[in-house]
Amino acid sequence: MIVPAVQSLTGLTLSGLFCYLIFASARVRRHPLRREALFGLTMGILVVFLGMSAFTLDTLPVPMSAKPGPLLFAGYLGGPVGGLIAGGLAAAFRIAQGGPVSAQMIGVAMHVVYVIAGLALRYALPPRDWPRLPRGAICLMLAGVVLLQAAPIILVRLFTSRGLSSG
Repeated sequence: MIVPAVQSLTGLTLSGLFCYLIFASARVRRHPLRREALFGLTMGILVVFLGMSAFTLDTLPVPMSAKPGPLLFAGYLGGPVGGLIAGGLAAAFRIAQGGPVSAQMIGVAMHVVYVIAGLALRYALPPRDWPRLPRGAICLMLAGVVLLQAAPIILVRLFTSRGLSSG
């Protein structure tokens, strides 16, 4: 469990560096489309790093990782372009991991839901002074991450409990 944590911290540190460069560069700030694309690329690469360091608990067959956060931010700060890039990288990584097709489809669908949630929040509470976020948007993103991360866990628990299991 230490190695996944170190890998996650490394990915977060590198993405923080790239986000700083994106936010600090005057050339990037002048071109919103370029800024959104670079932000989406940064968040997409972070999702791949976080996906590589995901772990499962013995009692829960759902991989645990911090992927919802970057995908929400990609949709919110990266807009449609950044969300598409980050979501595409996340989906490609999930498919490349292999496994049952149903698990791949659920994983890709969850990644799309995270990006769509970020985009919906962007239109509900737009970042007026980019990249500063309205306080309400931060609270809603935190609630969304918790809800979207808990949903698969609750569903797996519900359908594998003694009352609903097939065995």
